[in-house]
Amino acid sequence: MQRNIISPSDSVVMVLVSFLTFIYAPMVVKNIIERARKRSPTQQMALQWLNPSTELRMILCLHGPENIQSSINLMEISQGPAGPRMMVYVNDMIELTEAIASTLARGEGVDAMAITDEGILEMRETITNKINSYVEDQCEGIDVKRLLTLCPLATMHHDICAIAEEMLASMIILPFHKNQQANGTFNTNYLEFRSVNRKVITLFELLDYITI
Repeated sequence: MQRNIISPSDSVVMVLVSFLTFIYAPMVVKNIIERARKRSPTQQMALQWLNPSTELRMILCLHGPENIQSSINLMEISQGPAGPRMMVYVNDMIELTEAIASTLARGEGVDAMAITDEGILEMRETITNKINSYVEDQCEGIDVKRLLTLCPLATMHHDICAIAEEMLASMIILPFHKNQQANGTFNTNYLEFRSVNRKVITLFELLDYITI
């Protein structure tokens, strides 16, 4: 019966191969990743990476007109000098239900859909008018643009994250899922958005975003 005998020189070679595999290979991978990150066009979009001399971009989400005053307060305390200006994207978070879906009409573009629901249109117009009125009267260093997230709650966090990445925003502000009434009690109109907020926070914690 023939036996395979490993010589001392073969043992040394095997040890060297194992050493290079477990020690040198991770160093090579690390170097490749670092070089790829330097070449990547992706911008690190959290406040700790933001140059103070550049424009601050913020995604400010709302459930409805009841969030207008708190949104204005946040813009006011976030406002810095007139230059560089602050860009605020005011984003309406609206759940896409079967009733709303039945009122959608085809808009401009292949996949574009236009909202015809009078309640949604009136709500968005109210928000736009009040925020624009505040900015025009009291803010010199803030630009405001309107956005809309209209989708099922199960996928809404993905849409909000995609908007933030597309707009190169450094901060996302989410409304609380309860609203305090005049008598001090809290309503429960937006409990379903609690899960949306949690998913957005979880996802952007992985990307070094700041969410409030």
